Amino acid sequence: MMLVWRLFHKKGIPWYLARHYWWAYLWRPGIWVFDHQPIINLILLGYYRRVVAAVLRNIPGHKPCRVLQIASAYGELLPSLDRRIKAGELHLLDVAGPQLQLARMKLKNSSPGITHHYTQMNSEMLGYQNASFDIVSIFLLLHELPPEARQRTLEEAIRVVKPGGKLIIAEYGRYRSVHPLHRIAPVRWLFTVLEPFLASAWREDLTKLVSRHAEHQSRNVITFTDEAIFHGFYHVASYKIV
Repeated sequence: MMLVWRLFHKKGIPWYLARHYWWAYLWRPGIWVFDHQPIINLILLGYYRRVVAAVLRNIPGHKPCRVLQIASAYGELLPSLDRRIKAGELHLLDVAGPQLQLARMKLKNSSPGITHHYTQMNSEMLGYQNASFDIVSIFLLLHELPPEARQRTLEEAIRVVKPGGKLIIAEYGRYRSVHPLHRIAPVRWLFTVLEPFLASAWREDLTKLVSRHAEHQSRNVITFTDEAIFHGFYHVASYKIV
């Protein structure tokens, strides 16, 4: 197994993705398994569609816009985004080539009013100009990144949002000892084994983190919404960057 992840890493895949998630995002059989809607819904404890719906509620469907989705996602997210945008541009980036190929297949019959762009790129170093997008979306990615990569990804995401644009983040909610899944030690252990960087993400205040990175760029953040799902086990936050 160690040999497998090192081979992926030598091909330019970040170490954390190659080492901890190769079987889910890079290995063809794994990709086939995890992209089945019942499987991804089971992984999210039955709340996948509610998380996607919360993301879509933060995207205006009445005017053309330029949207960046940072990292592909299994399930219905990309076709749902495509239908919601209706007109404009949908840019999708992912560091893993197989994920971009899967995204192309999902969007091959999409609306003719939308231009699609697919780019193999690391979320820590976005090759876009400042203030390039009306909306930037990050869907259940940050908890899969080690803290340093998480910080750089947020910094870059904020940088490419237009003044007055939105940053939308779907993520696990903060760790709270009152939530049943946080209180049960074997359940906590299982989540942190499957998601080795979740423990650090659980304890971060996402809004403070976004605000701090915006301040580094002399920008301000207004929290539009922060919708709790499954009693706060997941949440979807929308930030206006000015």
